[in-house]
Amino acid sequence: DPLQAQIPQIRDGYMGAVYYGQRRSGDFYDFVRPTPDRVVFGLFDVAGDLQQTRAIVVALQQKFRSSGARLFENADTNEPECLVELWIETNRAVMTAAGGVHSCPAFLGCYNEEIGTLSYVNAGHTPGLV
Repeated sequence: DPLQAQIPQIRDGYMGAVYYGQRRSGDFYDFVRPTPDRVVFGLFDVAGDLQQTRAIVVALQQKFRSSGARLFENADTNEPECLVELWIETNRAVMTAAGGVHSCPAFLGCYNEEIGTLSYVNAGHTPGLV
């Protein structure tokens, strides 16, 4: 089963996410803190109901967490380039788990607390920032 996301504490602000109602589909969000100054986050919408998409969601979450930690761990990381690489790697994980093409709009971002910047890539998802 997918692991529950731990919403990170950030300096000088607030980060939050919530599921509205009972989860019946492959929608989920997750966070990774690869360094003390960075938070990588993702919003995903795996098409289909949760029972049908469980294996895809689990594979996607594992890839997001492992690649998010690896790609953003260095101090001199180029965050926009790493977000594109993370998008490619998570897309491959979805296709591998699904055995082919499977709809999964996503919104990936990286908040750098040290310099106060937000980088993101939107892959067919409704904008995820308020």
